[in-house]
Amino acid sequence: MKIGRMSASVKKVVEEKGKKGEKLTQKELYTYLEYREGKFFWREEKRKKNKYKRGYRYERAGYVGLDGNSRIRINGRSYLEHRLVWLYVYGRFPSGGISHINGKLSANFLSNLVEAEEAKDVHPKRQRKGEDRISGVKGVVWCARDGVWIVNRFIGGKRVYLGSHKYLEEAIIISKKKI
Repeated sequence: MKIGRMSASVKKVVEEKGKKGEKLTQKELYTYLEYREGKFFWREEKRKKNKYKRGYRYERAGYVGLDGNSRIRINGRSYLEHRLVWLYVYGRFPSGGISHINGKLSANFLSNLVEAEEAKDVHPKRQRKGEDRISGVKGVVWCARDGVWIVNRFIGGKRVYLGSHKYLEEAIIISKKKI
């Protein structure tokens, strides 16, 4: 694109697009957003041209992405809301990832966020329903209706029933046998 002769409005648009690559600062974040009750709200009023532009003053900022994380678009760049919380409070982006203590990606309260050192700590495993009733052994499940442990195994892409047992120890032995 030629930059020679441009009107003031076109130059402003080109300058705005140049900001996309720059990292957001805490000071700049303070000018755009206000953080309260675990959520961000817009400080300044901007007209919405489409759903990705900044919203009205005091309106909840951001949108929920397909992965369940809340995101906020500032200067043409999308940021994860929990990373913005970290920047807002501590003045820097986290060096690694951020883990949600309760496992809910939408709960961006500072008390729920912890800086994770390793990538595996970023998303804690969610507890499965009925996890207290499972055996802890792959392929062995409790059948409450019959009061027995059922052993299944996948062989050649198909589930094979290996029997039901009254005692967990028996079911574990059967599940670990080679077929």
